[in-house]
Amino acid sequence: MNTTIQNNIYNDPDIEPIAQLYDLCELLRSFHPTIHYPSEPEYEYLEEGCACITVQNPFSDDKMFIDLAGEFTLTCINNHTHYFSCQSGYESLKRDVVAILQNRLCSASLYSTKSGRHWLGSVYISKNGIRNQSIRDIFEFVLKYSEFRKEVVEYGGVCEYRFWNPSDNRDIIIAPHDPMMLCGE
Repeated sequence: MNTTIQNNIYNDPDIEPIAQLYDLCELLRSFHPTIHYPSEPEYEYLEEGCACITVQNPFSDDKMFIDLAGEFTLTCINNHTHYFSCQSGYESLKRDVVAILQNRLCSASLYSTKSGRHWLGSVYISKNGIRNQSIRDIFEFVLKYSEFRKEVVEYGGVCEYRFWNPSDNRDIIIAPHDPMMLCGE
């Protein structure tokens, strides 16, 4: 799973994530969200006064989880992202949730094939981003580290694109010593 912090570049005043509970439920109304609290066994990780909204994926056994705690946390399709508890962070969360549910945003994960599958990183990316960016560009945040880049170059890898509706899922196999991965060595 990926942990990406969205920057509060606008210096927005803080908002309480839990105060957005009903607004988010309204946004998700057609997907039949369920609200969970720390008193439930699966959600004991939540602190008192926090909640988690879940949405069942109608195409699989997967769920979307939106934690409303000290920040907003979106966990969905092999990925999770943290959003600041400010208005711009909240708006980013809502945009991402809607785009995921509309299959316009997916989770992209990079694995090396060293010792089976070794996870290197994940990021949310739009369908257009998949079409317009190379794997190297999408995973620049991982491949900038020479040990990860060398691992993919030496052993090969897999790039997985996972969507809410899996009919759009795809995998790209990266062969060992693939010239695209050798760039910048």
